[in-house]
Amino acid sequence: MEAALAKATLLSLGNPVIPTATTSSSSFKDIAQKGISAAHCFDLAFAVAARLRRTYGNDADKLALAANLRPALNAAVLNLRALYAADHSPAHAYHLFELLEQTRATALSDALRQQRALALTGIPDTLLDREESLRREAAILENDLKKKELERDSAEVDRLQVVSFRASMAYSELLTKLQNEYPQFRQYTQADQAAEFKTIAEALPDTTALLSWHDAGDRYLCVILQRGNLSPYEVPRDTTLDNSLARFIAVLSDKTAQERDANAFFRDAYFLGQKLLPQEALSSAKSLIIIPDGGLCRLPFEVLLTQAHTGGFGNAPYLLRSHTVQYAWSATLLTQPALATPTASGMLHLAPFATSARDGLAPLPNSLRDKPAHLSADVLQGAAATTDVFLKKAPFYTALHLSTHASAGGRAVPGIEFADRTLTVPEIYAQRFHASLVSLSACETAAGSFAQSEGVLSLARAFAYAGAQSLVASHWSVNDRSTADLFAAFYDNLSKGMTKAEALRQAKLQYLSSSEMDVRKAPFHWAAFTLTGMDGPVDLDGGRGWGWWIVLAAGLVGGVFFWWKRKYHK
Repeated sequence: MEAALAKATLLSLGNPVIPTATTSSSSFKDIAQKGISAAHCFDLAFAVAARLRRTYGNDADKLALAANLRPALNAAVLNLRALYAADHSPAHAYHLFELLEQTRATALSDALRQQRALALTGIPDTLLDREESLRREAAILENDLKKKELERDSAEVDRLQVVSFRASMAYSELLTKLQNEYPQFRQYTQADQAAEFKTIAEALPDTTALLSWHDAGDRYLCVILQRGNLSPYEVPRDTTLDNSLARFIAVLSDKTAQERDANAFFRDAYFLGQKLLPQEALSSAKSLIIIPDGGLCRLPFEVLLTQAHTGGFGNAPYLLRSHTVQYAWSATLLTQPALATPTASGMLHLAPFATSARDGLAPLPNSLRDKPAHLSADVLQGAAATTDVFLKKAPFYTALHLSTHASAGGRAVPGIEFADRTLTVPEIYAQRFHASLVSLSACETAAGSFAQSEGVLSLARAFAYAGAQSLVASHWSVNDRSTADLFAAFYDNLSKGMTKAEALRQAKLQYLSSSEMDVRKAPFHWAAFTLTGMDGPVDLDGGRGWGWWIVLAAGLVGGVFFWWKRKYHK
């Protein structure tokens, strides 16, 4: 791998190959050939790295490998970009897109592929139970270790590191056993991660543009996929752009700053919109799927302005008004079919702090309003909303809604709050959910540390890791009243058959057109929540609506008729 990377770096093109009047045809071809040879060497190195990654037993090692490969990835991306600039060959654009897909969210993809392998390869229940036991034991130990590290208890940290290592080894040994004894399990887990370009292109509607971003250091590079065509789009990074982006993201979570100087906020929103929104894609698409990278991972694009604006918040020309926007960790994950879950149906609503709270946490009196009254759901509230009860029930629901408190970390282990305790990120990683939709109506559930090529290691990602197909999560601390209004409209829209992305968009538009004072229509109140993952409708009733009653009634009538016929017509 190192030899291939060294040769690739030596041959790679850092700048576009653009022939001039003084450049001979043969010289131009020689330079371009160097770039093509570099691309082949990079491909070889990344293929070796992918095989190496599959031998790693934990995510920490996988994330470290991705971080170490990041400079090489940047060089490979810029090399392909230079080749495309030279001849605008679609082959170079396809190669660039597939390279980004091969290196995106690899740890997350590995985990989901392993889940499919465990579910679909006929492994005996005894081994599946053993896998679950070891997985959860490792999560508990990791959780305990993180707590002791934060407490700076060095003696206990040393002890837990040893115990945790042994548990990790036991789990790795079991996976090796499964790979050796069940060839189909090995085939699933060792399969190529990235979907082919053709598969991804065919999965996109004609009215949708996919924007795949890469932070190359000196520029943001975006590959736009629409109607089967690819086109790279570049945004040079300079002090003005970086400062504007950092300032804008900071002000988004600051209600007072937005109210104090709305026009300054609008100036940044329009400037960033002009820079980061490719006009060609905007003019020909109705919906956008955005795969962000770097600092763009913390930006809700729908709040950017498509036109200059001064004045009120409620009538500003946000991107939201013209386009449905959703996000993804990778395009490949959008093409993978969900596991069949015949036992999952309906909605589970968790509201542990609707009337009171614990450990200094504030009550959330509006949390029961997150769901409209007409929508059927099983509700866990107050003292009944415990961690154990939730974990036992959650795998059997199509939709999970958590109206609670959460923390992205800081001086505590990241987690989400229940009536009895915190459910931490390591514990969530160890679960197996089957939900089509998980909504995290809590603060900072889309926030967290950033890992190169993997994205933000957030609570939302933890639920995705556990199997949730899509997440609605927040980028900053949110107001519980406006959150309740937003989610009630969101679920009402879903119950009418809208897709998840469109239901969330319409809920935000409904909030902006409501009778609220204009100051309460500032993006602080509605823009925090974004949808990441698979789109599509959600059956929130789970067979508990009128359709189910009709089937039940028909069954009862049929049963009575059968009984009557046997009794009187023997």
